[in-house]
Amino acid sequence: MRPKKAQILLGLALLFGLYLRLRVAMGRADMFWPDEQFQTLEPAAKAVFGYGYMAWEWLEGYRSWFVPLLYMPVVKIGSWLGFQSGLESIHWARSITACFDVAMWWVVARTLLNLGIPFWAVLTALSTQLFFPMPVRWAASTLQDHVLMLFVGFSFPWILNADDGRKASGFNKGLAIGLPFLVKIQSAAWIVVMLALDFFRKGKSKMLLFGAFLSFLGYGLLDWISWGRPYQTLLRQLEDGNKISIFYGTEPASFYFKEFIQVVGTPAMVLMATLVFRIIFFSNVSLKIKELKKGIPESLLTLAAGFIVFFLALTALPHKEFRFLLPWIPVWTAWIAVLLPKAFKADSWFQARSARFQRLMPWVWVGLTLGLLQPLANWALQVPIYLTTTDISELEDRISKDARRKDGVTPCVVLASHNWSWSRGNMILGQKMDYVETRDARPVLETQFQNCSYAIVQAKEVAYFEGTWMGWKALGPAQGFWALLKNGSK
Repeated sequence: MRPKKAQILLGLALLFGLYLRLRVAMGRADMFWPDEQFQTLEPAAKAVFGYGYMAWEWLEGYRSWFVPLLYMPVVKIGSWLGFQSGLESIHWARSITACFDVAMWWVVARTLLNLGIPFWAVLTALSTQLFFPMPVRWAASTLQDHVLMLFVGFSFPWILNADDGRKASGFNKGLAIGLPFLVKIQSAAWIVVMLALDFFRKGKSKMLLFGAFLSFLGYGLLDWISWGRPYQTLLRQLEDGNKISIFYGTEPASFYFKEFIQVVGTPAMVLMATLVFRIIFFSNVSLKIKELKKGIPESLLTLAAGFIVFFLALTALPHKEFRFLLPWIPVWTAWIAVLLPKAFKADSWFQARSARFQRLMPWVWVGLTLGLLQPLANWALQVPIYLTTTDISELEDRISKDARRKDGVTPCVVLASHNWSWSRGNMILGQKMDYVETRDARPVLETQFQNCSYAIVQAKEVAYFEGTWMGWKALGPAQGFWALLKNGSK
């Protein structure tokens, strides 16, 4: 395929992928996961605006400020544009993240093409992540794990490109390998393996280690500035990490093997399974390891080895969530692109029609994509995300538009049979507000509730509250399972 036509096709793929991501970013009010708020946007809002719900990890020094630091300019610029509160502030942060996600896939695609992988294979591999609802739903999230995935993808040019022997090349590669440690310390599992393999393979490159060491040094420096002690968060994790992991619930070692499809998506899983089947069972494809490895960059093998160790390390931890595997997605996609031409290399039927296939592929691909784009967007908007029945984002958006700031007064919101972690926090509310939780769906009006301005209750209990809590009335219609009440005396 001509380079210009390939660039146009890649640009269309990225543009279509961006459209889907922005539809999800701005078309959904529910949370992808509570941590997308409380481990990224809330701390960033606290630093920028002076309010933001600080979860217990931030009060006890268990979290690095690196990821919130990345979102501080996003939050600040959003406020300049009028997106300081309400769902608009959430949608703004998601949309910026979605743009970075698409930019990351552009970097991945360019890197794979520079390695000599056929364009049709790269486009097919990218399509499994750009268009299908399961991967798209993560692509606009502000989760720490998604940020880590972006760092992995953006590091591809330095990690996968051939080492040209310059010191700067080794330093850049070491820095790129080490930077994910600043995002999440669990990434050390693959970082150590990759550094060890590359260090000995490249003849003990000191600049490689120096680049990685600077990332580690930066982590300690940031903790020193933010917490007053170098490597504060690392030490706390080493001290109590296993206990905290058990507290949040345990899963069997087989969990990630069962849930892997949640991360990479069904099309990517089916495609990879098809490729492996062809390579292993078709007699016209060599089964020799040397033949299979031919043309695969050693750096890609090193990357795969690192992530296999990372995968195994995660299975050893008591607490497991499939979002922890998000950094796998760029690596998995790269391997699909690499294996695709190998699976069909010795296929005489495919080779005889290869030229015709490459001529027709752009038109078939564009037609299918345009025809399926809107159904895929509608599908992505309906895919269940966290606990949908607990979502109160639109009610909190209503509070942000109704509440008025009073100097020296911190209003509160009653959460009846609800939990603070299901809320959005203070950023969406546009000011500092306390949450008063009660497990009772029909609590009596206590003193602590009388001081509150709003209450989020089960929709079926609105009549009870309006009849027994004097001065409290529904503020607008119910939103799904929940309804919003306002204290008329406040």
